[in-house]
Amino acid sequence: VLEDYEKMAEEDRFGLLDDCFAFLLADKIDQDSYLKVLKKAFEDKSWLVSMAASDQLFQLRSIVGEKRTLMDNYIDFHRRHLARLGLKERMNEDPLETVLRRVIASRLALSDIDFSSKLSKEMNRYKELSPNMRLAVLVSYVSSEKKNSFQELTSMIRESKDEPERSDIYMALCMSRDTETVRKTLDIVKEGWTSRSDTIYPIVHSSMNPYAREVLWNWLNENREFLKNIYSDTQQLVSIYRRALPRCGIGKEEEVTRFIRENFSNMKIAASITEETLKVYSRASRLFS
Repeated sequence: VLEDYEKMAEEDRFGLLDDCFAFLLADKIDQDSYLKVLKKAFEDKSWLVSMAASDQLFQLRSIVGEKRTLMDNYIDFHRRHLARLGLKERMNEDPLETVLRRVIASRLALSDIDFSSKLSKEMNRYKELSPNMRLAVLVSYVSSEKKNSFQELTSMIRESKDEPERSDIYMALCMSRDTETVRKTLDIVKEGWTSRSDTIYPIVHSSMNPYAREVLWNWLNENREFLKNIYSDTQQLVSIYRRALPRCGIGKEEEVTRFIRENFSNMKIAASITEETLKVYSRASRLFS
């Protein structure tokens, strides 16, 4: 099949990559077989394929951490596509390419220290930047300016009237390797000046940070009653738990399974799905060792 990859329709190339990722997580193929297919996406200019490959690499990073084999491919893929796209929007650019640049640049900034240290200097003209480059700059700034970034970005959250922008700021803070920064960002939602809708962002974003599992798990335990109170009239808390627990529960399967069963009352299907996802991620966390 790979010999004919370039001749395949875009949707078929996407389908092949998507199936291989599902097989990898299900332990139906090994990581070398998956990587052979993934590497075909390194030169693929299709938006659909490029976005899928980036999503898979980002998800794998959140599950297995920054293991060398994975990160060599993660950084190589994102560098290649950013070199193709460039940092600046082109005249009459396809809007999908603009979206892809935002994703590629921000994900590269998470793990490429040289790139993030250079891009962080753009923070001094944040408001002048294209909105699609701001997330990458925020991520880079948090990575490079650990001492100043928390207070500065918290002030930005207070001042911002734009919910997507606040989500980006929360993401930049919660993807930090500094667990104290993550903990303080989670605590922001308890200070009384944030909206209930903002609570989801630091929880879900930090769950995608392999360095933040312990701090997020502890925070969720310590703040059970707080979360129950603010979501008492909705089903949103279960939705948040479904997204966060399978990742932050890696390595704590028994504790987290107990937590799921205690906090998903009368929602057996949601509990079952969350437990099964945790099992899948736990098994996948041993990949790329």
